[in-house]
Amino acid sequence: MTSTNSLIRRWAAAGAAALLTTTALIPTATAEDERRGSPTMLVLDSSGSMTADDAGGQSRIDAARDAAHTFIDEVDGTLDLGLVTYGGNTGDTPEEYDAGCRDITMVTAPGNDTADQIKDHIDDLDARGYTPIGESLRTAADELPDSGGTIVLVSDGIATCTPPPVCEVAEDLADQGVDIIINTVGFNVDDAAREELECIADAAGGTYADASDADTLADELKRAATRGYRAYQSDAQRIPAAADDLKADTVPLDTTTFLTGLTPFDQKPPTSGERTSSYFYLPVRPGERVVVSA
Repeated sequence: MTSTNSLIRRWAAAGAAALLTTTALIPTATAEDERRGSPTMLVLDSSGSMTADDAGGQSRIDAARDAAHTFIDEVDGTLDLGLVTYGGNTGDTPEEYDAGCRDITMVTAPGNDTADQIKDHIDDLDARGYTPIGESLRTAADELPDSGGTIVLVSDGIATCTPPPVCEVAEDLADQGVDIIINTVGFNVDDAAREELECIADAAGGTYADASDADTLADELKRAATRGYRAYQSDAQRIPAAADDLKADTVPLDTTTFLTGLTPFDQKPPTSGERTSSYFYLPVRPGERVVVSA
């Protein structure tokens, strides 16, 4: 979910408590949205766990098919889309582990006429086998142009084929000198899987979102494919934020820039307009004007 931070201006004659708000927004269409997006590789889970029947009255794989069709129809003509899937061609017995961890299908590189090919492949998916997320990300990255692009990973569980640790794979891809962003979507995931998918997104300058059925998955696919965020690297001092103004840390007087993590939302995804508050104490001299921007 897209978020933004408020700009705060206030006069102060003594110490002031600065408040940053993070608000959940629903993106609105603009002329800029109509420009062609960056080349995008969708990496879709087709492992055995996708047979679970907990996706709004459907199995996860059936909901993923419906969501993919909706997503592709909505973005067709606005970005070059490709597809990698993992799982679907082996069982999940120990004897099939090696084969299952190689069970990655590169369907098509990003293109402006791939919609039908991608839909046909997804319609024929059979949910079975292992979850080789790391190598699937590498396969997808290899299909992006030299200038980079976006990878959108959809998974309903943690990687079952490690090493390599998937967060290290994401870091390696982000460090290759091209602008690769990995956005991740957790489809009815547990806490461990959510943590892993968040780690992948954080490592590669992307964002994470939850989805629970075909409609929410289609929404998050579109947001992830059109989201162009890149992590900002800085050596600025990190100062933790507080959710309670009585527990706020003091920002040193000579500080002009610092890093922080804002208070998270209570639920994922947040509802439109939901807010959280993060507090800091700012020492100011009499008559000074404090301007806080994020």
